[in-house]
Amino acid sequence: MDWKVYQQKTQNRNPSKLLEEALQYVNGKNALDFGAGALADSRYLLNKGFSVTALDSTAMTSLESPRFVHAITPFEKYIFIPHSFDLIHGRLSFPFVPSKYFNEVWNGIRSSLKHGGIITGEFFGPKDTWTQLSISEQDVYALFVGFEILKFEAREYDKEDSQGRMKHWHVFSLIARK
Repeated sequence: MDWKVYQQKTQNRNPSKLLEEALQYVNGKNALDFGAGALADSRYLLNKGFSVTALDSTAMTSLESPRFVHAITPFEKYIFIPHSFDLIHGRLSFPFVPSKYFNEVWNGIRSSLKHGGIITGEFFGPKDTWTQLSISEQDVYALFVGFEILKFEAREYDKEDSQGRMKHWHVFSLIARK
């Protein structure tokens, strides 16, 4: 995927509905936008009063705010600081962690979330057209052992991707509390 094209085509999208729903559970105002892309969700979080660290390997744009940090680095090179985030949001980005680094990155994500913190995002299921990192529903639950699952939804549908190509989506969406 051409990430710069993706960012151009998604820069004006609305915030994630899953993120909007997750905010009702969040105590605290320090967020990690994991796979921030064109910063639509980062912008939304800033407008809601959060301090935001936007993590992505490509940057097309940035935001001007003293509460905004743009970490432009591959996921596997980001240094996760334990107990630093009240919210971690990964809008369709967790599956793009290179598989050989996934466990290390996932452990970093888990450790950087404060006790009581909220994580939200999506994973691709085994029937998804994009199979970079597709996992079963049971695998998703295993990633969240020790978390309280507040919402879990499995969906399958056909729809164009951000670049106009038809794609079969098999997505597990969730909100969980540490």
